[in-house]
Amino acid sequence: MRPSSRSPRPLLGAAVLVVLLSGAVAGCGDGDDIGGGLFGRRSSPTTVDDPGGEPGPEEGDRVPAEVVVLERGRDAAPATGGPGLLVDQVDLDAFAGRFLAGQAELVADRADGRGDEVFVGGVVSSGCFAPDGVELRRSGTDLRLVPLGLEDDPDVDCAEAVVTVALVAVDAGEVPDGATVGGEPLSAPVGPGTVRALELLPGPVEPTSVVVDGDGDVDRLLAGVEGAPPAATLDLPKVEEGQRRLAFLTEGCQASTAEVVVGEDGDVAVALRQEGEEHGAVTACDAAEPYLVVIDVPEGRVS
Repeated sequence: MRPSSRSPRPLLGAAVLVVLLSGAVAGCGDGDDIGGGLFGRRSSPTTVDDPGGEPGPEEGDRVPAEVVVLERGRDAAPATGGPGLLVDQVDLDAFAGRFLAGQAELVADRADGRGDEVFVGGVVSSGCFAPDGVELRRSGTDLRLVPLGLEDDPDVDCAEAVVTVALVAVDAGEVPDGATVGGEPLSAPVGPGTVRALELLPGPVEPTSVVVDGDGDVDRLLAGVEGAPPAATLDLPKVEEGQRRLAFLTEGCQASTAEVVVGEDGDVAVALRQEGEEHGAVTACDAAEPYLVVIDVPEGRVS
């Protein structure tokens, strides 16, 4: 695992919106590894009542959309919040890092050149079988990805669940103002991690990062930053089982949250986000601002 810092790279052509939806876990395989419900909260499952047929009327109206990615994947951080709004290449890399084992190039290649289209994606099903396809449905302002042709045989016992991840392209005009996915707001990062601290520092920093293995690691990281607060004032929670803690010194501009990006080779990077950046209201700074970012990442997503 090689943590590093990283700046957002604008996506060519148009701003890109990606809404993340996590599907329900069918009772098959290791549920602790996959999670369930909307990012682990087990609300509003996306599997249909008749898995072998078409979506039922309760799933809403079909939205014209083209399937860009329909692959076996995983939700590497099912317990964290979501969905999230994605506006640049860093966001697409984070989507790949969380759901497709770092296949950023595959996602970028298939999403390239889409003009004014936007994307809806995430885990659409998890069980012994993969769906034949996926549809985007809308009920009011709520969007949902619905698997098609999903088999459900109670006599089949599988050792490992098949997690299917989809990314669909849709005209931007089909995404209503105030849209939600599965009832959740479009506000959370989509990368595989939970931000534990985001601290504006008083002195300049040299971008770097460490894996936090002990109580003194964050203090040692801050030792060269003039006027930096001691780590004890950050009130960091204990690292949960199955998580690894990463700390970054990086630069940004009026940041309100951070995004984790995992590359194909296990590279872990962080990109800072401004509040409201997803709506195009980006604030310019006269100079880069120094930040400390502490993020907990599932062990399975870093090497």
